[in-house]
Amino acid sequence: MKEICKKYPFIVAICEGRVIGYCYASVFKDREAYSRCVEISVYVDRGSHRRGVGSLLYSVMEKKLRKAGFNNVYACIAYPETDGDKRLPPDSVLFHKKMGFSLCGYFKDCGIKFGKTWSMIWMEKQLKKTVEF
Repeated sequence: MKEICKKYPFIVAICEGRVIGYCYASVFKDREAYSRCVEISVYVDRGSHRRGVGSLLYSVMEKKLRKAGFNNVYACIAYPETDGDKRLPPDSVLFHKKMGFSLCGYFKDCGIKFGKTWSMIWMEKQLKKTVEF
């Protein structure tokens, strides 16, 4: 957390003295050409799902990132190939779509989570609609 906060925002949601979620931005690709882009991560405690915590965290984060001059935000998401696997429901993909993200990349069987190989997708959201070259 200390390392992330040196360059990027890190936001924590607290309810009744307990952390119920957090959201942070981090390096997208460690080259100067991509320095105006970030990867974003969010976590919401299971007991706080579907209460607007994730949406609030993302909204606050986007304002901070825009103000700091970032152009694009990317989310890397483990992707269920089939519906019905309770270990990895499509909730994260649906959440990001709701928040205005769109699919920009797909990687087949590239990650391991819960002891299983999963595919991965990248989703993006442009914070600035025009980029100068």
